Order: sequence, then C-alpha cells, then structure tokens
Amino acid sequence: MEGEVFKNIRYTFDTAVIFFSTSHGGHRLTPEVIDTHTSTLNATIKALTSTAHLQHRGMRIRSVYDTTHATTLEVWEMVAKEYKAAHNSKEKSTYNVGLSKTGMILTYLTPFQTHDILIPKDLLKDPTIIKGKSPMGLVTQHALRMSLIRVTRTPFWRVDPEVNKMVDQCLRDYQKLRAPFNTPSPTTSLGWLDEANSIECKVSFGAFIKGQSYPFTTAIEATSWKGKTFNLAGDREELTYTGNELVVIVTDSFKNRHHYHVRRDDKLPKVTACSSGVMELKDHHHKIQDLIEHFVIETPADITQQDPELFAQLQARLDQIEAFAAEHMSKSA
Repeated sequence: MEGEVFKNIRYTFDTAVIFFSTSHGGHRLTPEVIDTHTSTLNATIKALTSTAHLQHRGMRIRSVYDTTHATTLEVWEMVAKEYKAAHNSKEKSTYNVGLSKTGMILTYLTPFQTHDILIPKDLLKDPTIIKGKSPMGLVTQHALRMSLIRVTRTPFWRVDPEVNKMVDQCLRDYQKLRAPFNTPSPTTSLGWLDEANSIECKVSFGAFIKGQSYPFTTAIEATSWKGKTFNLAGDREELTYTGNELVVIVTDSFKNRHHYHVRRDDKLPKVTACSSGVMELKDHHHKIQDLIEHFVIETPADITQQDPELFAQLQARLDQIEAFAAEHMSKSA
C-alpha cells in the first residue's frame, strides 16, 4: 500500500492500522517498531503477545510513522479537543466572531481552525488582538482597525451579522468625526496620512520612482526650536521652545528609512546618494515639504462628503440663527 501519511510525506508499507481510544491506562508498553516488513513484524507480535495480559486498557505502539512529523502529538490532541468542543454545549459556538451582551467583541476558533494550513498564520493573530474590546475603540487606532477589518471581512471566519452591522456603523461614525469642516491643504492633509499603509511617489528622486508606492509609518517626536520674545523689561531675549511634532518615515526599495520632519534640526545628516541611486545611509532626514513635493498626499473627504444630510441640517439651523440675529438687530436699531 502506498499513501500520503502527512502533507508532502509519502510511505510505502504493508499494512496500516489506525485506531482510536478514549483513554490509555495501566501498564504502558512502547516497543519501537523500526520496520513493518515480515521479519521484524513477527518478532514484534511475539513480544506484544507475551505481555498482552498487562494491556487490559489498551497499549501504545510507536513506529516510524507516528513520530515522523514534529506536530503529530499536537495534531492528535487537537482532534480530541475538537471532538469535545463539538459535543459540549458550553464550548460550542455558532460564530467565530460575535458580540457580548455589553457590546464587546467575542472570538472563538476551533482547534481545527488553529491548525488549518489554508488559513494564513498572520490572520490567526487578529482574533486574539480584538477579543474583549469594543468596536468603536478598535476603529480609532489604525493597527487595531486593520485587524478588525481583516477579521470581519475575511472568508475564513464565521462572523455574526450583528458584528458586521456594528463595525460598519463604527467605521462610518469614525470617518464623520475625523472629517474636516472644509477641504484641507496638502500640509493640513498630513493629519489624515495615517489612514493608509503606503504612499505613492509622484516625482522620482533618489531611490524613489514615480508611480510606485512605498510603505510608511507615522510617529510623534519631541523637538525644540529657537525663538525670541520680549521680557518684562521690554528687551528681546532668546528662548528655546519644546513640543511634539509629526514625523513620517518612508522606506524605499533598498530598505533605507527617510524621515520627514515638521521641524528639523540642521545638525541631522543630510541625504546622500551613490551614482547608482542607492542611498548610502540607512536613515535620511528631510523637511516635511519634501514629502509634499515628491509624494501624493490624499485629501480627506470633508463633512459635506462624509455626511451631507447632517451638513444640510446644520447649515439650515445656522441660516435660521443668522436670520433671527439680523431681524433683532434691525429692530433694536
């Protein structure tokens, strides 16, 4: 007989016996069956027969076939857990992702799902990340929001329809709250930059090529700058101001990191490039204006686009207030 014992592992053997037992107890015998050909198989059977009276609750025989794969024991234990979960009403769950009575995310993966080779390993982390958290709390942070979206949109998990409804509503509310009141300039639009994972180059320079997108991250950095003000005596004096500013870090094709600062210390190393266009340093520092000039900065949708109905209501109310104020001012005059 020839067959696939484990994925991509095939064996040719005389006889294959697969058995299940609810428990193993009593005296345990573990002879190593090195080969299943007739010569050694007869010797093994003779050894087992001589001790059969000690195996009243079953025996465990180990061979090359049940020790070949590193996860054999783990997989068999997983089968037992899956069986228990399927027949235990307390552990049984219709959905992989649901909602608690208080509106928190509940997640449950079966033992089979945690070992399913068709499910990417990265996706297995997301249910753990969002478990026990509120949908609205998850959508306010980019990394958590992406985990929530992957869990509720992937075909691998069974998601309660109520979860999808709440997630969709939270995403809409979040976008409305973040929407600017008017169309922002490219510089102001940087405040919405963390909504994306990559940024497109619009003007080639150094290792960046027009039309290609590059991964980036954003961070807040402590910074300081010089300034002048008047003291109590009326004289101008120099001061050092401190604060926190946005920094955008874009990684090029050669794994160099380009830091774009709102306020940049002139002492930081300048950008250098080889004749081949490959950056010589791993970290480069630029002014934020360079980012705006060389990359596409998406303009976020303002409140008129995110919620036109609400905007119309507020505009009508404002018109009423202005009309009321103008009428009373004319009467008082």
